[in-house]
Amino acid sequence: ETAFEGTKYFPRAALLCHHTGGLYIGAKFHNNRIWDAEICNGEGELCYNMSYGTHTCIMRDGGEYLDIDPVWDYARIPGTTSRTETDAQLLAHRDWWCLPLPNDHSGGAQKNDCAVIYEHAQHDGVEVFAADFAIPGGFVCLGAGVRAPNEDSERLVTTVDQCLLRGEVRQENGAVIHNGVRYTPLNGTRFDCTSGPATGSWQRNNFAESDAPVTRDVLTVTITHEAGKLGGYAYLISPEGTAPKVEVLRNDCGVQAILIDLLAKLLKG
Repeated sequence: ETAFEGTKYFPRAALLCHHTGGLYIGAKFHNNRIWDAEICNGEGELCYNMSYGTHTCIMRDGGEYLDIDPVWDYARIPGTTSRTETDAQLLAHRDWWCLPLPNDHSGGAQKNDCAVIYEHAQHDGVEVFAADFAIPGGFVCLGAGVRAPNEDSERLVTTVDQCLLRGEVRQENGAVIHNGVRYTPLNGTRFDCTSGPATGSWQRNNFAESDAPVTRDVLTVTITHEAGKLGGYAYLISPEGTAPKVEVLRNDCGVQAILIDLLAKLLKG
């Protein structure tokens, strides 16, 4: 079998899809032209952190998130920067349903197999400038201006991934390697990594389903931001055994830019 390779940016849906090296990475961003619709008929009740975008999925064979719903920590949606909230606190965000984000600072662009998608996410007192880059052999995620201005003592968390634990987890010079995927921190970013059993029920996020306990092994990779200060992050997602050379040129509230090895060679040549 031959895996599909390609990149596609969908501007109206604020969606970036990237297939590279047998790895699929999707990034779903939001803006004030997209109405959130995560809740429907009692389903998706805990999905507040999906409503403001920047969330990602990282898949090699499609089984990474299969039936993870009962045990997911919905305050740790991959790609998002969020507060640490319980199920009860997430359920209390009823005012977000079926509303667009307040911001219009979002967009993206594509050129062949390279693309970018960006957003100034503002929600419930949390703010982040996020930009994701699809590049040959990988995917780069940048965040800047991370803050919770109403609560200076609060530590926000960016989630790199939260998926089913499938085999060994290795760490190399700060990078995390699991199930054929390499998560590489850039520009001084530091990962926190936990793995082990988590227990929940289908009813947590779908009120019509069973409340019987379900246990699954889960891997969670996160970045914790210091309270009271502007935070930021930079990391690369790539197939295991590869790590495209990436230089973060700027990552702040004004400019988010990277230089990849292919372009660097062209500029030098």
